[in-house]
Order: sequence, then structure tokens, then C-alpha cells
Amino acid sequence: YDLQATSSMGQWTQTFNGQLAKLGGTENPLYHAVHDLYSQTELDSKFLRLGYFTPSYIGISRQPRSLGAGPDTALGVMVGSSEALVSPSDKHTALYPIYLTANREAVAEVYRNDVLINSQAVRAGLQSLDTSVWPTGIYEVGVRLVEDGQVTTRSQELVYKPGQWRNPDQPLRYNAYVGRDSSLLNNWDADKKDGSLAVGGALNYLLHPRLVGGVSARRVQETMQYGTSLDWTASERATLFANLYQSDGQGTGVDVQGLYHYKAGTLNLSHSRSWLD
Repeated sequence: YDLQATSSMGQWTQTFNGQLAKLGGTENPLYHAVHDLYSQTELDSKFLRLGYFTPSYIGISRQPRSLGAGPDTALGVMVGSSEALVSPSDKHTALYPIYLTANREAVAEVYRNDVLINSQAVRAGLQSLDTSVWPTGIYEVGVRLVEDGQVTTRSQELVYKPGQWRNPDQPLRYNAYVGRDSSLLNNWDADKKDGSLAVGGALNYLLHPRLVGGVSARRVQETMQYGTSLDWTASERATLFANLYQSDGQGTGVDVQGLYHYKAGTLNLSHSRSWLD
């Protein structure tokens, strides 16, 4: 049985997540484990978590891989970036404005893959289009200026509007935790040792509208794990993902994955390799 519960008290939200299991016959014990029992509050562009939790990457769009065991439950504190308080109405605009010039009052029509996604009235003269209502992503659009029912100009534009960043002026996404390994209310693993230091963190950085870099480091079962990642949107159709990771006493690994989207489907090429100690 999986048990989950949430509550709120003031500006804090409480979360519980646990399991019950009966393995084998009636003579076997009832196993129980608590994975999360913490309280969290949302601040301006960040969150704060206190209590008992299973460390994970939160708010990180491109998560670096790691080699070895995953982190155990810990009793401690966790902080990180968050957009939970950002109103859905606060639409962000494209990183680079798209300009056009109209001779008189007209209508600008925006097409993506020959499908109309937006139209807006424009005044006479040079001005930028309102891109806040356009879909997120990095893609090409066709812009047509319609004056008196006639298309007077056509242009192809490239929209830079990464979905994982509402505000490109804040290019950093991060989280970090520190505490002690703990098996509170857990009889699943009787051999687990409590009390060792649990610490770790990860971050993403928007190096370029098409390029996201990431790094991570964490201490799991008294060994360190390190990871790096790269997410490159080469074009609207082609994307490259890469990871390089290393763990003390485990080894080193690397993986590369390329995606190419075409009209009939998607081509996926990947390669992964590891060198174990």
C-alpha cells in the first residue's frame, strides 16, 4: 500500500509519503517505510524544506546522471529555486524581439508549421510584436503583415523562448540539501546505518538560449558522486543531450543522445559507455 497525504498550515505545506507491505506468508512481519515527512514553504523564486525526505533534483530541467546507488532518506534541510509563486498570467516574452513596419493600421498573422498560432493588431510605423502569448520553445515562425486585406510583407523569424526559464534574466536553477541519513519509521532495511552526513546539490545554467549546462555533486553511502550535463538545441528539429559522470569507488560513465524530428517521426541516436573501478 502506498500512503500519501498533504496539508497546509499558514504559509507552509506538509507532505507525507509512506508504504506498507506484506511479503510472503502470515508469519512474516508487516514492513513499513516512510519516504517523506516534511514541511515546505515557497519564498520569492525559491523554496525551503525542513524535515524528513528523500533527496531529489527539484526545479532542475536537465538533471545530470550519476553512477551508483541513489540517496537514502535524510533528516535535514533543503533549499532551491522555484517558480511556484509565478502567476500563469505572467507570460514571459521571447529573448529577442521581433520587429515589423506597417504603412498603416494592419494585422500581423503568425504561423508555425503553416498553422496560425496568433494574430494581433499593429499600428503604423516600426514596432515589436507581443510574443508573451506565443508557445514556449525555440522554433521558426512565418510572419505575414495584412494591410487592407492584402498580404504586404512576409518574413521568417526564429523564436527564442526556452520553456524551462520564465525569466531569462535569471539564468540559474539550483537546489541543495544537507542533513543526516535516517531510517525513521522504517523496518524495510534492517542493515541500514543511520547518522552519516547527507549532502548534495545540482544546478542548471542557461549558457545560451539554445544551450543549458548542468553540474551535480552528492554524498551517498559515504561516497561522492559527480555529474555534468549538456542540453543543446541545435535547431528546431535537432537536439543533443550529453552526460559525463563519476563516482568514488564505482567508476566513470558517459552517454550521448541525439534526437532529430522530421515530418514522419523521430530519429534517436544514442551511445553510452562506462569504465568501472
